Amino acid sequence: MKAILFGTFCLLSTLAVAQPQPGTFSVTPKVGVNFNKWSGDLSDGNIIGVLDMDAYYNYVELHKDDKTQGQVPESVYYNEMQQEFRKHTYKVGFSGGVDFQHQVTKHWAVTYGLNYSFKQSGYKNSPDVTVYLRDPQFDVKTNSFGYKMHYFQMPVMVKRYLYQGLALSTGVQFCFLRQSYREYEGQFKLDKTGTYSVRDELYDMLYLYGSYEQGRWYDFENELRISEDFERFDVAIPISLSYEVGPLVTDFRYELGLRNLIDTDEVKSRNRTFVLSIGYRFDL
Repeated sequence: MKAILFGTFCLLSTLAVAQPQPGTFSVTPKVGVNFNKWSGDLSDGNIIGVLDMDAYYNYVELHKDDKTQGQVPESVYYNEMQQEFRKHTYKVGFSGGVDFQHQVTKHWAVTYGLNYSFKQSGYKNSPDVTVYLRDPQFDVKTNSFGYKMHYFQMPVMVKRYLYQGLALSTGVQFCFLRQSYREYEGQFKLDKTGTYSVRDELYDMLYLYGSYEQGRWYDFENELRISEDFERFDVAIPISLSYEVGPLVTDFRYELGLRNLIDTDEVKSRNRTFVLSIGYRFDL
């Protein structure tokens, strides 16, 4: 027992809290998880009802030569309209990268980072929709609905050591969107038995391939790349609380997104992200 305690004491001694010395540089590779959701108008509610795709297609065909094409009023293809609320929920993603640090004084440092961040955002509940096509009609239940986003991020932060290895940092983070996807999962059923290949062009969800029986629920899932609908550049304010034990660095930070993610003035949504990471510092 004494030998074990002595060995543990020696190990902890090698990992003793030691801040970098003034004028030195260090690099810290790190990995972690993030918890992300969106804020803004998308969480305020969603108009649902009976979706008449025939009316949608007919309107587009009727107005294909004028400036209203692609701007179909919801009143054209929605019946029995109602308001149903959908709340955003945090979803788990991945973060990883490297931080470079310049220790300016005993208590102050400047850090620069290059990170990859896979962020998700989803809904706690999604509305059911009845879709009327030319042939057939099908009912849709969406169990989950959300977005996946791949970012490269460049944080520039000022770090203040509060007590030994405990430090508080903040600054600005530049985010560059690489790819984004919309994801659906749920079930559908048809009012007729037959073989179908149907695309719901309004929502870009691919449902039906093959033969299906009347009245039976079938599972579906779809992932659609929609990077063109998103802003390619975002800015965030990161606020970090970190603790260093020897070369090990644990970091807990909150990233407050400032820019609208959707490329439209009608919807306002911004990233809200918590990140927990662990890294290993190498002094240069």
